[in-house]
Amino acid sequence: MNKRSVLNKQSVKKRKKRKAGRRPRGSVRMRNVIPLLLKISGSCAVVTGISLSLIFLYHYVLTTPLLKLKQVEIAGVNEQIRNELMAMCDLSPEQNLLFLNLNVLKKRLEQHPWIKSVQLRRRFPHTLCIRAEKHRPLALVIRNGIYYIDRECEVFKKVTPSDDIDFPVITGLSSRAQKAREQLHRAVRVINVLESQDKPWSLKNLSEIHIQEESLSLYFTHIPAAIIVQCNRMSDKMADLKKLARHLRRTGRIQRVTAINLNYVDGAVVSFRNG
Repeated sequence: MNKRSVLNKQSVKKRKKRKAGRRPRGSVRMRNVIPLLLKISGSCAVVTGISLSLIFLYHYVLTTPLLKLKQVEIAGVNEQIRNELMAMCDLSPEQNLLFLNLNVLKKRLEQHPWIKSVQLRRRFPHTLCIRAEKHRPLALVIRNGIYYIDRECEVFKKVTPSDDIDFPVITGLSSRAQKAREQLHRAVRVINVLESQDKPWSLKNLSEIHIQEESLSLYFTHIPAAIIVQCNRMSDKMADLKKLARHLRRTGRIQRVTAINLNYVDGAVVSFRNG
């Protein structure tokens, strides 16, 4: 037997020994999968425990008497509106203060015709605080009925027989919404000027503002005439108007005046009734 054949036999024996020493592939894979399954099972158990804890905590917070709504405080309005707002809240003592939807409640309360805006906040553990801002009527406007408007030209409430009507009336509004709003802004600018005037030209003595295409006709309780003026010239023309009215009263012609047109650079034009 030569040397090469001996070496070949020895290499075959070594390969057989190596094969005999290997483990099955399936057992190796299983050994690697088991720890992974254990980790996944542990993670699922942890997540399940946390979820159950959160559910328990949510149920506890939702039902605990420590956060029950017991008191509602409303500020900024009179007693009548306060009672009406309480009814609109539709709240019960069993409700949880933490889970009240303040946005929904805010929108609901701002549907009240006298309410301009509402601010809400929780005061733990048992109180809901509401501060309401009420519309402040500035004038009346005739537009398919009689309505209040405020200083921001917002038409906010239809006037009822029990409401106060001691405000100047704005007439002649356009039927188009955009144009009507522009006309209201013109009227409010004139009202702002008259608020700083003394009697008899104060806002208290103004009964009507009639809106025309370019000008406004003002009607006061102490003079039987239309005062015609452009809103942007009202402040500058007040001195001329007072001076002219004193002259007409002094000469005994004030009761014959039908109109005073202030839309002239050098003065005014006065119209008289015949006789």
